[in-house]
Amino acid sequence: MQNMDTNLHVPQRLFTQPVQYKVPEFQRRYVWNQDRQWEPLWNDVENLAELIIENDRTVAPHFMGAVVLQHVQFPTGTIEQRIVVDGQQRLITLQLLIDAIQKVLFVRGYLDPARRLSALVENREEFRDDDATNAFKVWPTAVDREAFRHAINTDLPGDEYTASRIVQAHDYFKGQVEQWLDKAGNEDREGARRAAAALENVVRAKLELVVIDLGASDDPHVIFQTLNARGTPLLQSDMVKNKILYDAKIERREEDSHQSPEERQLWPFADDWWAKEVGRGLQRRPRIDVFLNHWLTLRNRSETKPYDEFRVFEKYVAVRTGGEETVFGIANDIGDLGGIYREVEELRRPCINSFLERRNVMNVGVVTPLLLWLLSSDLPPATLANCLRAIESFLVCRVVCGYSARGYGALFVGLIARLDKSPVETADRISVSYLAEQTAQAGRWPDDRELRVSFANAPLYQWLTRGRLRMVLTGIEEHLHTPRAESRSVPKDLQIEHIMPQAWHQNWVLPDGAGEDEAEKRDRMVHTIGNLTLVNERLNPSLSNAAWNSKREALAEHSVLFMNKRLVNDGPEIWDEQVIERRATWLHQRAIEIWPHTNGFDAE
Repeated sequence: MQNMDTNLHVPQRLFTQPVQYKVPEFQRRYVWNQDRQWEPLWNDVENLAELIIENDRTVAPHFMGAVVLQHVQFPTGTIEQRIVVDGQQRLITLQLLIDAIQKVLFVRGYLDPARRLSALVENREEFRDDDATNAFKVWPTAVDREAFRHAINTDLPGDEYTASRIVQAHDYFKGQVEQWLDKAGNEDREGARRAAAALENVVRAKLELVVIDLGASDDPHVIFQTLNARGTPLLQSDMVKNKILYDAKIERREEDSHQSPEERQLWPFADDWWAKEVGRGLQRRPRIDVFLNHWLTLRNRSETKPYDEFRVFEKYVAVRTGGEETVFGIANDIGDLGGIYREVEELRRPCINSFLERRNVMNVGVVTPLLLWLLSSDLPPATLANCLRAIESFLVCRVVCGYSARGYGALFVGLIARLDKSPVETADRISVSYLAEQTAQAGRWPDDRELRVSFANAPLYQWLTRGRLRMVLTGIEEHLHTPRAESRSVPKDLQIEHIMPQAWHQNWVLPDGAGEDEAEKRDRMVHTIGNLTLVNERLNPSLSNAAWNSKREALAEHSVLFMNKRLVNDGPEIWDEQVIERRATWLHQRAIEIWPHTNGFDAE
């Protein structure tokens, strides 16, 4: 593969010219599904589009993964052809997404963006050479071709392809686009137009792929088998490891599958734990590659793009070994930080496990380089605790207030750079002041007033994932446990219960004379945090839509949670909107004791 070339491309670059990416017959059929791939991809597209609408400025591209292509000879005047050696699932999904968006835009009258997107899916008539299959930019393996043709050409008759994953993916994306446009443009036509333009912008220019082009003489069948023999094609960590061993002049025998002691010392990442894939959807990668990305981000004080680790590592080594540092020192540093990283991921640091669990629930892996800096810098225990408390408060408050997590990578890299310039014993004060001074929406720390508004008015049951909402309620419950309590811990499997049920009409009648406005207010308030509590899964079904007195008796008899004791002992005779508002205020007061704003750190 001496002619291999690697570049970053967006869909506009991949699909604008007359081209057909053809999947060879020996590859499997399309197998991606909603839970693992379609839904995470759509969530990323939706988030990017919302950022474009809100900020009206440049938004960084979202990385989708890698594809491997091979040039083939084609006659002059015909469309360019390439073999898809690896990555067909990504390319097919991307085509289905683009086509679904353009079809919805066309039906709704956004003709110009629809036509521009259509040009990324189908080749123009003059390049088809009377062959209908040349219309498609991507042409799947034979078993999927008719279903793909049916999905793209929705005017084709017949329902025989409804069981196809390809047709299901296309239908899923169409449904999501329709719902999102309805929501984004529910106030005025201009809002809908901006939403349509943002979607076009995302799928044309904000989804990024690493494209690896092979030489025309390489055998695609052999290469495909090589890439997929271990299910981990073109691992960045393999290339990093090989460079370390080569520069260290450690000889390796290809026929020997066991590490030598010298190799194990320089590269202590051979067990299955490091090979396990982690992440969601399109972002799943071997854990060792994820760690290397965090390590490079930490050491370079700059975000490292996925699948760019080896190139960045080469530059890092060239700069560092040009002075007094050796490849042995670099390898030892990777090994030392790798040990800390494993302890973090396996929750083997009891004093910070609460922070780590909440980090995982909030899915903010980008904080990991900062965490590695803090844990490897010999901070005094109290200073480390204050740093983590400030970071957690910042993250939790932004989650509750509905702020996006995009931009966190650069934000935390900036904090690392700031911490590097100061004595370690001041790290907590530096962390608080740095986070407090952020003014842009992408990095602002919500104050107590903003948090109070979200607690009082936001339908958090609908806004937040169950895990994140449970994290907030569980944090408050743990805070209520006094030192005299039998245990400070709270069970992990509790369920969220509406005190006034979602179906309140039967047992929770409105006061006489109440109208539609009061009913609408109640429909909204049942999902605010003041109306929510925690119960175990056995108690949850028995409460259901029961009246308040019945729920109160059941909680008194069966629940041992402190927040439920307060409901039982101090709760009113009638549970209504005013009570929900008062309880939201009480929960907010507890929350800011756990997750204070900057003034909560002044005395520390």
